[in-house]
Amino acid sequence: MKPYIARIEALIFAVLSGILLTPQGVNAQQPVPGGTVSRVEASESGCAITLQSNSATPTVVAVADADVCEQPIVGQKIQFTYSATGITVTPPPEVGTVSMLESGDHACYVDLVDANGESTLQFARFEICQQNILNTEVRLTYQPDSIYAASCQGDLDCKESDLVLLITQAEPTGKVPTPPQSLISSLPDGNYRYWNGRPSGAIVTDDELLAKGGVTFTFSKKGRDVVGVFGYVDGRAICVQGQVNENTVTGISVESNAGASPMSTGETFEQFGPGAFLKVRRGRQLPSNSAIIVEGRRVPIDVVRYDSTLLDLRGLTRINAGTSVPPRRC
Repeated sequence: MKPYIARIEALIFAVLSGILLTPQGVNAQQPVPGGTVSRVEASESGCAITLQSNSATPTVVAVADADVCEQPIVGQKIQFTYSATGITVTPPPEVGTVSMLESGDHACYVDLVDANGESTLQFARFEICQQNILNTEVRLTYQPDSIYAASCQGDLDCKESDLVLLITQAEPTGKVPTPPQSLISSLPDGNYRYWNGRPSGAIVTDDELLAKGGVTFTFSKKGRDVVGVFGYVDGRAICVQGQVNENTVTGISVESNAGASPMSTGETFEQFGPGAFLKVRRGRQLPSNSAIIVEGRRVPIDVVRYDSTLLDLRGLTRINAGTSVPPRRC
């Protein structure tokens, strides 16, 4: 699919001695709030305005329409206001490995991982979610179409719609990909769940997790910041908070379990549980007044904080987010 490219134009409004100048079709090398004009010069592309920025010391140049050079603005202070009237759209992938299929209120949501490990979420027709293409490399066909608007919030009587690119066909390429591993750092902000098992369908149920076991990481991501719960299915769990680099999270962790005690109080990393996904060190016991009721008796909750934590998520696969909400902090 060819990219849809739209030209971006900015309007620069120069406020000078109470007079509003509005040069059209302005292109700015970088957005600056304004400054003092030191020079104007006519060029093939328009009027080149050299000024000293209000927010930085380097000289910057904005290119406006040629008639702006006729204005007496040298030595005067001006202020810019930018307005984008167009965008450049990054084309969706033509080929990708399906790492998630989920039927939503508006469309079928398809998570695709390209050859570089970059993950993108695309809209598709509902019937795409019925195809057996999870963990399969597919060639995709898109078509502009209307879906229920996000503003409808599940109201079936809502008449509003959004125009989107919908996947209309997803044909397997015949290649057998390695299990898809999108980079955690490339994911958009949101809530996610990863599992080291191999899903049997688009939706992984709690029963399937209990039957197959393994580890999960349910987390929220905002920029590079990640907060979530890493745990063994029906076993120990620990809160992890830190920053992600590709598929590794570094930061701190807090375990709140009955009988929890520091696994490592020094500089030596110890793995949390039988798997080698999570390693902790610099642990210390924290005071706690919390408790749970087990078989009618009060069992104290022990809290341990590890000031150094490494969580390696390579080998885990993204699955449906589930119903559990990640913690806001550890």
